[in-house]
Amino acid sequence: MNSEPSNPSIPDRVQENGRIIKNKIVYGIDVKVFLEIKNGGRSIVTEFSKNISINIK
Repeated sequence: MNSEPSNPSIPDRVQENGRIIKNKIVYGIDVKVFLEIKNGGRSIVTEFSKNISINIK
């Protein structure tokens, strides 16, 4: 997912807090990536899968 911030073919939307969200399917997993603009470029804040549940016991 490291190339996501600079990939213009993946549509994005901007949240009210200024963070950018991109969604993409990677190897069948729906992934949401949160980006921030820092030092003139975009950097990944966090990313997580949307269609896999995580059970921590």
